[in-house]
Amino acid sequence: MYNSKTAQFILFFLLISFPVSTVTSEEITKYKDKSGNISYSNIGNKQKEYEVVETISSKNINSRSESEKINYQLENLFNDKNTETELLTKLKTNRYDLGQLFANYERQLEEAQFELNANTVTLDRCYINPVYDYLVLFCSGLELKQQRLLNELDLISNSLDNIRGQITALDIQIDELQSQNKYEVCKVNEILSGNSFVCSFGSGLRAVKLIGIETPDSTADFLDSEILGKNVLLKFDSNKTDINNNLLAYVFINDTTMLNALLLRQGMAMALSNYEYKYIYEFNEYEKLAKESNAGIWTINE
Repeated sequence: MYNSKTAQFILFFLLISFPVSTVTSEEITKYKDKSGNISYSNIGNKQKEYEVVETISSKNINSRSESEKINYQLENLFNDKNTETELLTKLKTNRYDLGQLFANYERQLEEAQFELNANTVTLDRCYINPVYDYLVLFCSGLELKQQRLLNELDLISNSLDNIRGQITALDIQIDELQSQNKYEVCKVNEILSGNSFVCSFGSGLRAVKLIGIETPDSTADFLDSEILGKNVLLKFDSNKTDINNNLLAYVFINDTTMLNALLLRQGMAMALSNYEYKYIYEFNEYEKLAKESNAGIWTINE
């Protein structure tokens, strides 16, 4: 028999023998919920019911320079185009299946209506000339069939209304996702400020503002060196323009590196929280990381 001190020693040994997993602010976790929506966090247990798609940690890429680490995180964090495409495909598939089901119910409704009309004609004749007892019984059977057909028509009509509502909801989701996933390419002609520039499209020139961030004037020099004279990709949120008709966009330097987030992570911008946009949570997390590392405008002068 072990005494209590021996048992305590064994328990202590077992505890120190296994590594303890911790999640630091250096880790950013990509989650996917049951509907396929993507969210991100640097808190490991953000949502237990969410599926963890990927965890990005600078500890795993210590050989990289700080700027390379930042770009690595940004490229992975916002590279969700494939996930959004899969979600769009799934929604369209569901929309097609519901359309097929709707057409099937419409055929059933047509057949039931035809049968009801024929039964009504026969029943009317029974009421006119119910001469024999067996005809009375036959007419009673027609009455029961008439009620059954009416109930069946009612059920089919309710099912059609329900499916029609689901189709309408899916159409709205598909339209919203397609508009949010729409990319436009333009060439940067002029830098206006730290978070806005003029871009040339096929239809002419438009002012573009980086959505979700505010920047000091000094950031304009960074934009001048990074994007002036170059092609950029613009991805839009639910609101495509501001009150001044400037385009509001997530600006991608390449297919995966988002300029808005890059400026935040390098401490060259502040996240806005006075209106809703898709990456509001992520942008606030990047601002927090920049503050913690004293980057850019968050540098502490000693």
